[in-house]
Parts: sequence; structure tokens; C-alpha cells
Amino acid sequence: MRVMHGLKIYGVALLLAVIGGCTPYTQKGTEALPESRTARIQAIEKTLTIASVDGEDTLYVLYTQRTEYRLTAGPHRLEIKKWTGTQATLSVYIDVDLVAGRQYGMTYTPLEDWSGRVEIIDMKTNELIGTPAIL
Repeated sequence: MRVMHGLKIYGVALLLAVIGGCTPYTQKGTEALPESRTARIQAIEKTLTIASVDGEDTLYVLYTQRTEYRLTAGPHRLEIKKWTGTQATLSVYIDVDLVAGRQYGMTYTPLEDWSGRVEIIDMKTNELIGTPAIL
């Protein structure tokens, strides 16, 4: 009986983790807006996560597999971390000015000294958005 109860709890927790990990982050104020009035950032490098947008926590610790972020257009300060196993790295900050209706990609390029360069690029024009940060 106890084993079955434990398995049920484990199954529910696993289901919530899988569903929650796939949930895109939606910034407050974008819920009712059409796609054409918001901007999307997709983590091309799946180990990158946006920990906060303009100082607002994205609950990145709970949603370690999140790879998509829906934000309002305009200037934003992004706090970015990289997952290494179960640990998140120190933060880097990138200031971006997003355009409504555009899709952006968050990339990571390894460097020789165990660090890497984080960039936000416009997926349509391949243009670099903001200043790259070294993580």
C-alpha cells in the first residue's frame, strides 16, 4: 500500500517536472498580446537560461529545461546563466532592445579558457542584438 502511494507521488512529480520544463516563460503584460506585438527569445544552446528579465525572476530554478521566452518589445536587461549538470553558473547581463514580431536566438560559443561567449541574435537577419557577454 505504501509502495503504491509512493509511486503515485513520484509519478505526479515526474509529470509536473516534464510539463513545467517545457513551459515557455511569458513576461507579465504579454499574456493578452498577439504574437505580432511581442518578441520571442529561443535558447539555441539548450543549457542557457534567462534567470531574470528587468530584475524579475523567471523561476529558472524550477524550469531548468525552459528554452523559450516571450517578452514585450523594447529595451530589457537579461540575466543569463548556463546549466552545468545540476549547477547554474554565475550570471552575465545583456542589455537588448527587442522588436515586436521578431524571434531571437540565444547562443553560446566556447572559448579556449573554459569560458564562453553568450550572444543574442535576430533569427531573421542574423544581426547581433546587444553586447555579447563572457560566461
